[in-house]
Amino acid sequence: MLLFFMVLFFLEMVIVILIFVCIYYTNIIIFTIIMNDTSYINSYVENTKNTCFYIICSIFLIFLFIFGPLNRFIITSVMGRLIIIAVLLYALYQNTVSTMNFSKFTNTVFTDGPWTTIKTNIICSYVFSLFILFLILKIIGGSFQQTINQTI
Repeated sequence: MLLFFMVLFFLEMVIVILIFVCIYYTNIIIFTIIMNDTSYINSYVENTKNTCFYIICSIFLIFLFIFGPLNRFIITSVMGRLIIIAVLLYALYQNTVSTMNFSKFTNTVFTDGPWTTIKTNIICSYVFSLFILFLILKIIGGSFQQTINQTI
């Protein structure tokens, strides 16, 4: 049963990484071609790069504190999970605020007009935020389960 949850957790992280790659390369290639105001676009791309960097760091910390040898010690496990959650919360905040500002800047309305790459990128960014939120909830839920198992 534990192996099943570890495989499921690993698959979730692979999905997050794939979405990260799609958003990262879409931002760099498409937005510099489409938009004239490159300063705002560069800010959006930099925020996306930073978000992806924080996700990569949190994945490294997940392997270190959750799957690695530091999981055996209660204090390091709890502190590691708190650090992971803090990094993921900041990445979630930065991605969501950056996407909201970008959609306001481009005056994107999803119900009107043709479907563009900007709309696709905004949707992908929001889906990426949902996956980050799901990963945070999974880590919090796993922390409670680990605490219950250690007390029994």
